[in-house]
Amino acid sequence: EVETALVKGDVALSTNWTSVARVAEDPNRSKVVGKIGYAMLPGTMIGGKLHRVGSLASGWSLGIPKYSANKEAALHALELYTRPDVSVKISLNPATGVDYTRRSSVESSEARAAWPSAPKFLEVIKASVDVGFPAPLIPGAEEYMKLCGDAMAAAVAKTKGVKQALDDAAREWDRITDRLGRDTQKQLWKAQYDAMKKRGLVYKPLA
Repeated sequence: EVETALVKGDVALSTNWTSVARVAEDPNRSKVVGKIGYAMLPGTMIGGKLHRVGSLASGWSLGIPKYSANKEAALHALELYTRPDVSVKISLNPATGVDYTRRSSVESSEARAAWPSAPKFLEVIKASVDVGFPAPLIPGAEEYMKLCGDAMAAAVAKTKGVKQALDDAAREWDRITDRLGRDTQKQLWKAQYDAMKKRGLVYKPLA
């Protein structure tokens, strides 16, 4: 709904997947071609310093089921789709909804020439990845994130105070964690965080 509202010109601002930019610049689907700008997610000032965290949310994934009867053929298909020259074409196609997954795609002349403001768009992607942090990939992640989003929406709408909204969300998080098994959740999050740290991604609390 948010994408549709943006490309119809019904809203002035949207936080969304990078794939929406291609739709917004597609004259066959958009009323705002050439009128869209791009920027990183807002940050917050703490101790006189601007802190920003970009979202590295995982959406599309490729894999081979263990029960596949054609594992080798599936592997060749994955190799094709992730090849640099094919990957950039998939990322540029407004019909795919696939975000950029390779630095080479973001830096390619083909991507930078896709529309007049594409170079700015691609620089924003690179800058966002540099301060990005992956979404939780543990059981209950969707519930945790929805509660967090609902709490922020309630605070912005002033149906709850900021502290009350966040305290309520924290209590619900505790209920989810206890339901799924606190020790198990801690182990699974530690495994994800250890893997991220090996790749240089370190969680830095803002307060």
